[in-house]
Amino acid sequence: MLSPSPTRQSPTPASSSMPPLPSAYPPEEPEAASKKVVISTPSKKRPGETPLALAIKAILRPVFKGLYYLIRAIRAHKWLVLAIIVLLLVAGSLTSFFTTGSWVPFGLGSSNSSAAQQALPGKPQLSPDVNNWLVALRTADINELVAIEQAMPTSAKPNNTALYVLQYSEPRAGVTWNNVKVTNISVAPDGTQDTYVEVDMTTAATSTQAATKVIVLWHFTTIPQLDNRILAIDFVSSRQSLV
Repeated sequence: MLSPSPTRQSPTPASSSMPPLPSAYPPEEPEAASKKVVISTPSKKRPGETPLALAIKAILRPVFKGLYYLIRAIRAHKWLVLAIIVLLLVAGSLTSFFTTGSWVPFGLGSSNSSAAQQALPGKPQLSPDVNNWLVALRTADINELVAIEQAMPTSAKPNNTALYVLQYSEPRAGVTWNNVKVTNISVAPDGTQDTYVEVDMTTAATSTQAATKVIVLWHFTTIPQLDNRILAIDFVSSRQSLV
């Protein structure tokens, strides 16, 4: 008996796996009205960009540049710079010694803490010539002493000014002026004015002697009619203080 042949099933069409074709028309863009318009505002200038700041920079830039290169040169030539500084100090010390009698150069010693330095300019009783003479004696300024004494009569000029400088000036005698005070002012019958000035000073201590306080008294005769010009200078006394 013949079995019937199996019936062929018709093939089912395979499912399509191809991607969809792109549309021939581009997507519609949003309307121009819906776009946001951003307007850029100019940025504010920084303080360093103002005309004044730029002008200051133009002035200071060469200065700082010069300092920069100077520091570089000093670092590269240390020994040469040190030798130049030493030579300047030696030259300043020699010049100061021959002009004022002090080894301290460039007027550094003029700011002494001695009370006499502040006391002398603040003495209204003293005439300018007397004040300047005392200051010149304290600092051993020979030129100033000679200039003041040149205006005095020849017979009244002190003959031992150099000795006074060696005994009572701070640079040469090694003393310290502690105080200057006017002890008496009187007017003579001829119209001249007699002024007595006391200078309190301390001598320097040595290996064999302790520091001592000394009181020195000066007498100045001035002429009020001629702007209190000095007529005569007299050394009165010098004694050791009791306290």
